[in-house]
Amino acid sequence: MADQFSDHEVVDNEGSTVVETGTATTTPANVPSAADKIISGFAVDNLGSESLSVSMDGGTTFKAVKKKEFFSWNVKGNITQLVVKTLSGSTAYEIVINHEVT
Repeated sequence: MADQFSDHEVVDNEGSTVVETGTATTTPANVPSAADKIISGFAVDNLGSESLSVSMDGGTTFKAVKKKEFFSWNVKGNITQLVVKTLSGSTAYEIVINHEVT
């Protein structure tokens, strides 16, 4: 009997992955800048020396990613952007984003 893959695995592998890089400041910024695809998951590398705040709900609540730390999450819901900022100063980041098929 031949191996069969579940429909979940086929659908789960569709979509795209992008890397967004930038520098966060005290002014909230949207990542990616254009909200055109649903985000299914992301991973953040805080490359700088300040704590990075990441929001998955449009900037209402934030998760702190301390300096030189990593954070990843499988997103629930249909979000199309993250919001990043710092409490003071600036910090560089890399964010890998998985997009759903649109």
